Amino acid sequence: MNILFVCTHNRCRSILAEAIFSSEAENLSLNVKSAGSQPAGIVHPESLLALRRNNIPSENLQSQSWQDFSQWPCDLIITVCDSAAQESCPHYFSSAQVLHWPLKDPSSIKGSEHDRSKAFDELVALLQSAARAFHKSIDILDAKSAIDCLIEYGAKHRIPSNAAAH
Repeated sequence: MNILFVCTHNRCRSILAEAIFSSEAENLSLNVKSAGSQPAGIVHPESLLALRRNNIPSENLQSQSWQDFSQWPCDLIITVCDSAAQESCPHYFSSAQVLHWPLKDPSSIKGSEHDRSKAFDELVALLQSAARAFHKSIDILDAKSAIDCLIEYGAKHRIPSNAAAH
């Protein structure tokens, strides 16, 4: 199964989801990537710090465009920000199932460095818990059960509105 996490700028939430779902996959045949419709070109530094604090591999993570995946056979797209959820998916994703998982953006937290670090760590903990449940469901049951598991964590089915390639 090929999973693509999408956030408009692909620098925080989608990057964290990619890293965590990849690290939790262990022996499953899952390929997890992330992309943005308008990628920032850099990974948010606090995303990398949060991954390191939680002993999650962060090498090779990069902010990239969903156009980079036009030839990738994507099975499941999960938008993690409301902006990305409102965008039309490119036509090359027309066969993928689409979920929207409205995750809070820890990089938008106003306050101290401690407050932001706490928000990043809370998101990491949520993603780790969801990834473990997802991987357990897909390993023991099937893809539909795994997707239902994400719905229990707040994801929602989304009917893709397919547009011409960007």
